[in-house]
Amino acid sequence: MARLSCSLLGTPTISVNQTEVTPSYAKISALLYYLILKGEASREEVATLLWGNKNPEKARKNLRNTIYQTNRELGIEAIISPNRSMLAMNPDIDTSCDVQLFLSDPVHQLHLFKGEFLENFYIKNCQEFDFWIEKIKSQLEKTYLTACQQLLEKQERLSDLEGAENLILRMISMDEFNEEHYLSLMKLYLEEGQTRKIIETYHRLAQLLDRELGIGPGEAIKNLYYQVIRDHTEKKDTQLAPKTDYFYGRIEEIHALEHFLASVLETGSRAFFLHGDVGSGKRSLVRQVLANQGQRFSILQINCLPEDLYKPHSIWQKISRSYQWLFQEKLDTRMSLEETRNREDLIDGLEKTCQKQAILFLIEDAHWMDKDSLQVVLDCIHALSRAPLAFLLTRNLRQNKEMDYLEHYLSNRQLAERLELKNLSFSESQNFLQEVSQQAAISDIDQIYHYSQGNLFLLDQYAQQIREGREFHPLTAAIRSKMALQVHALEPKEEELLNYLSTCSAGSDVSLLADLMGLSHHEMATLVDQLTNKSLILQKEVDDRLEVQFRQAVLGEFLYDQLPLSKRRILHEQIAFHLIQKLQLQPNNSSLLLKISRHFTAAKQPLMALEYRLDHLNLAIKSHYDLFPLSSSNGQLSRGKEEENVIWIQEQLAEVRETMAHLEKLYGDQRQFQLLQVRFEFYEGRYYIRIGNYQKGVSSIRKVIARAHALHNQDYLLKGYRQFIHYCIQIENINDLGYYAELGLETAIEANDHQAIGMFLRFKGLFNLMLGDEEKASRLLYEAIDCFSLTASMRKKYAIQIAAALDYLAEMAQIRRDFLTAIHLQKDAIELVQDQAPQSSTLGFYIGLGTSYYHLQDFDQAHSIFQAAMPEVNQQIYPWKEVQLKLYLALLGCQQQDYTGVHDLLDRKEALISRYSNPRDKGMIYYLMAKLKNEMNDNPSLKEEFTHKLDKDFSHYYHIAKQFLNPYRDRLLLEDLENFMKATK
Repeated sequence: MARLSCSLLGTPTISVNQTEVTPSYAKISALLYYLILKGEASREEVATLLWGNKNPEKARKNLRNTIYQTNRELGIEAIISPNRSMLAMNPDIDTSCDVQLFLSDPVHQLHLFKGEFLENFYIKNCQEFDFWIEKIKSQLEKTYLTACQQLLEKQERLSDLEGAENLILRMISMDEFNEEHYLSLMKLYLEEGQTRKIIETYHRLAQLLDRELGIGPGEAIKNLYYQVIRDHTEKKDTQLAPKTDYFYGRIEEIHALEHFLASVLETGSRAFFLHGDVGSGKRSLVRQVLANQGQRFSILQINCLPEDLYKPHSIWQKISRSYQWLFQEKLDTRMSLEETRNREDLIDGLEKTCQKQAILFLIEDAHWMDKDSLQVVLDCIHALSRAPLAFLLTRNLRQNKEMDYLEHYLSNRQLAERLELKNLSFSESQNFLQEVSQQAAISDIDQIYHYSQGNLFLLDQYAQQIREGREFHPLTAAIRSKMALQVHALEPKEEELLNYLSTCSAGSDVSLLADLMGLSHHEMATLVDQLTNKSLILQKEVDDRLEVQFRQAVLGEFLYDQLPLSKRRILHEQIAFHLIQKLQLQPNNSSLLLKISRHFTAAKQPLMALEYRLDHLNLAIKSHYDLFPLSSSNGQLSRGKEEENVIWIQEQLAEVRETMAHLEKLYGDQRQFQLLQVRFEFYEGRYYIRIGNYQKGVSSIRKVIARAHALHNQDYLLKGYRQFIHYCIQIENINDLGYYAELGLETAIEANDHQAIGMFLRFKGLFNLMLGDEEKASRLLYEAIDCFSLTASMRKKYAIQIAAALDYLAEMAQIRRDFLTAIHLQKDAIELVQDQAPQSSTLGFYIGLGTSYYHLQDFDQAHSIFQAAMPEVNQQIYPWKEVQLKLYLALLGCQQQDYTGVHDLLDRKEALISRYSNPRDKGMIYYLMAKLKNEMNDNPSLKEEFTHKLDKDFSHYYHIAKQFLNPYRDRLLLEDLENFMKATK
């Protein structure tokens, strides 16, 4: 019996006989999903569900075709029709579905719930099907939550804390306003002694309820929270023992802290401010040092909370409640304890205690201290300047102006020290992971360092994953809790900005965020400063633009993970369209194109993403690999060395090709995709032809021409003809060049495309130049120039095309030995494109100019021009006219008895000839060999120099050179060859 199985929880999959099947289009999948869950349905019901926007007849026809296609692609008759009006799954096929299995016993099948129902599955313009998905999704989530609650109620305590925590967090993500889930989570943390997580969970809930509903948490949660707070503040010095025997590095920091404590005992009261990012290891460092200080100091520990910032004297109220013994001397003369809790009593109590025992106040998370509490610290240090009284305050990078003032004030009077804990470097992080995880090699080290940035807390979490053999994930339960605490009290606008920023992995332009949020520059500047002061984001200047990014990459990941899928898509789409507006002012901004593509991908708009990805790819190929780009532009995609650029482009081509193969299965019948397919094949063909890979390049361009014909797209038909002509130019295929030039001109005239007409007139001019019809070639080239010169703006835009035509006219002047005219034309060509075209395009013009000076016998000027062109040639992997350049440099070298250039050309002969398979390249190299062989007869030293490299007779080199040189374009070289031949007779 055939087996058909469907997994619909999470990303949906379909398997037949345990082999996964990917349907060719989405409605096949939708039909299967619906019938598998329903069992049977009427034809009218299904047609309305999937084609509700079509007329009934069209919908029924589409349904019939889809049923046929479904059974054909599955290879089994999965869908049958019991009667004319009904559809059902075939009972003779063993059909299974994870949804049905889950619903049969939810409590014991929770593991099947791997994600949302039909996660990321979407059909365009199919509202009825979307409604059905949402209905089933809601039912399943309710069932899942009920099952989770039943499971938690059955167990008094789960031995697997992380598993239980993840379970409840999943419940919260599905039903974020249900306080019972938060209460369950807080009780779980209470059983495990996770006080800080209880506090974090409470504040996260309080913030959510206040922001979204304008209410606070219920009484049950409040009571648990305040009980935990009371218990937390009553804990004594035993908390200060290190949690483990292991402690990594920080040797200098330990010495600094120990030196501070010793100085307090010697000289009197002082303060120590320990700075560090969240998770930098402040707490661990303090415990490592204070574990050995119990005999020297009475240690009073106070933890500050966010709400303390707004409560006057909050820290000292905690001290008075938790450490009543400080005030015992006053109790005999006062009526009540409350009356003793003032500043003077505190100082008196501290003074008496310090006479017996040194005191250390450990105030953690001191950035939450209120102004009045900070003033008391200052008063104590001043009043008890000779007493052994130490204040150790830990703080993160969050700004607190009053705290900053206190620190600077005390430091200027040598009453305070400051230490900032830095994150570990890449190598230190790697060593830490190896030591803690006891693994010699860390496979995900780059990814781990990206998210951890050397933060010890994060590294420790990731080391635990490695130690337990789990797959790397940037967000563990503990990391989520830590990140939630950082953003627990954000204002709505702050949260909105961070949500937008979380969708931009590399940061964002501040002006873009202002546009998205509808804020003025002043309002945005204020908002950015607020978040910077809270140590959540960093500001940086990039090319005179202000950009922001998360201080911790993992915080951005956390916030993005918290966003509902629908909101993610909306944010990405908004950003993409705003970037498109910016693109109008910067049409050749490659990074902008790539960002737009990535945002459309995340917004689940793959065809829009592909369109801008192709624009980005085109910019790279056009800038580096067009012989003569159609129009002048300053926009280029620079990626450093040419070798790196080649590798990068080939990687991009492979990635886009893979993307298109995937999208073809979904959108292959849509015209939008077919046009994108033509674009990609054109870019691919253009690139491979330019680098000499003709098999791939020509194959792609033939597809472009065929598809453009089928789609009646004259634009890409003309582009296909143009690129095929470039191929003919590279291999000196005169006949095909003429054929496609004529075909292209006819198509351009039919399309009334003046720019294309000018371009194909130039190609026809080149064709006649190759044939030696100088008069016709000249006329066509001037007609081409006229087409591009109708207006001043056109002349500027198409300067490269005009310059290319002038260069061909100069070549004909060279052939006529009118070298002054040739030089004049070539200088005009260079002046036209100066600072407008990529150097790879203008290189040929300079080589032509140097050639004219050489034949004019102005050898110094020729040498100067050729030498100036060499750096550009050396930078390129596929330079055009390299053989011609090196030929003339070698000839100039021979005049000075310098044969370095000759040796270089001969040593690379085969590689240069095979690069483009251009017969003229071979002819030029053999021309040089014939010339040298001729001169060897009268030059013994030359003969000795090249006897091994030129071991054939003169006629061998002569005949090969004559065979491959163009009879008209290379007339000057051919005349030299004939003179050499006469000299041998």
